[in-house]
Amino acid sequence: MHLSTVNCLKFFLVLKSIHRLYAVPTNPPLPSFLELYKSHYNNLNSNNSTSLYYNVDSIPYTTLETLYIDQYVDYGHLTTLKELSYKIWVEALHGKISGKWKPFVIAWNNFEYNMIPKQDNQQGCKLYYSTIYNSKNTLDPLYNDLYNNYNSCSIYLPHYKIDTDNWNRFFSNKNKYRYINTYKNNERDSIWTSLSYPSIIIKNNFKNPYVTNESKKTQQWEYNSDSKYSAKIIESIYWANKWSTEQKRNKFMNTLLKKIKKMSDYMLYFIGNDNTLHSFNLESTNDNKNYLLSRFFSWKGDINGKWLNKTITSNTIGIGSQNPFMAYILSNDNDFKSNNLDIVQTGKNHIKGK
Repeated sequence: MHLSTVNCLKFFLVLKSIHRLYAVPTNPPLPSFLELYKSHYNNLNSNNSTSLYYNVDSIPYTTLETLYIDQYVDYGHLTTLKELSYKIWVEALHGKISGKWKPFVIAWNNFEYNMIPKQDNQQGCKLYYSTIYNSKNTLDPLYNDLYNNYNSCSIYLPHYKIDTDNWNRFFSNKNKYRYINTYKNNERDSIWTSLSYPSIIIKNNFKNPYVTNESKKTQQWEYNSDSKYSAKIIESIYWANKWSTEQKRNKFMNTLLKKIKKMSDYMLYFIGNDNTLHSFNLESTNDNKNYLLSRFFSWKGDINGKWLNKTITSNTIGIGSQNPFMAYILSNDNDFKSNNLDIVQTGKNHIKGK
């Protein structure tokens, strides 16, 4: 049945009325980005922040609530990679609009200092790769490439979660590296029975609750990274570089670009192969890799270098973890291209998904 001209006119008049009813008010005008930024981020780019959203070191909390349920229980004291990735993005927008890039640099430094474990916090990796324990090294060509580029045995990726205010009392007041993990013992465990423990376990009073006292793995470190939000940080750095270059205020980017290239190189550990999703396959070749990013990657090792494991901890490869834009940046933009041609080619393969 066809609508008559009169009925069509009535229909569009109704739509127009609905549009007016739900239209965004323009009088008074909506606040600008800079007004919102000033009201929310006032005094956040210095120490001793007084904002409810941030701790005294200007680290953003996951939530204001003191009881928040996600994949774990958060009593209002945690920060994840997600919050810091958005903080860097907001500061990139602020730099574009205001032309002031110091807050952006502070946000990056805050992220790097608090989320990326230093080599001192990956003790034993150098000893592991230089002794008889290194039986798998020859089967890990990615490690060899990265070591040749950066002369470091540690992995330059952000950990996923920190105990921002030392709520669990795992750390001394002087210790600002507050990496923690939270796992359920098994699939039958509820969120409420999951326990948090420090990522670095050196002394007897800092123990993984799921490792027995007799275990030789007691003194260890363990980190987990998230490809989705690591990729978002790379995107933010790309736009910050583009906008600051257009403004001719990009001198600060030189050092930062070297670091972001390094982080993107290490993100290749998120790429598994068609046959294994749970374990990082040291014997995988370019032919059997699917060049898709797994969501989570874990690496852990013994303090004394007796063992070191790398594991893809995602049980699926989801569409939300894929970032063709990031792959395009890393394989086509000269400011972001790796010094290793094989790594550049891997980025191109990720775009094609092959």
